[in-house]
Amino acid sequence: MALAPPCAAALKKRGSSSQRSSHPAQSTFSIWGVFYGLLILAVILLIAKKNDAYCQRIQDEAGPLFWAACVLNIAWIVTFSFLLIELSVLFILVLTVTLALLCRRLLALAFGLYTVGFLSPRW
Repeated sequence: MALAPPCAAALKKRGSSSQRSSHPAQSTFSIWGVFYGLLILAVILLIAKKNDAYCQRIQDEAGPLFWAACVLNIAWIVTFSFLLIELSVLFILVLTVTLALLCRRLLALAFGLYTVGFLSPRW
């Protein structure tokens, strides 16, 4: 027997068509396919260019934040699917901070942009 998230069972219980029409269309979320497709493409390019000094530096300096963001993204999706809303909000907040730090680090690597403040890169 497959384990389905509680939200899937709750959606199946809705009876009338008027209740079902209040949900967004499937195509609403198709943009995420584009996002994840580009993410996969970026990972493939970094792997393909692993001997390039610039790509190696990106992997070394931004890799841990990237993988942390991936794990946090999976965590919030799973917790939200099982209706653990408070925990999913916590994961989203930590993911937001992680992505902000990752962007700052990538900007510093790509363009030499350093900022002043407590979140400035210290490498």
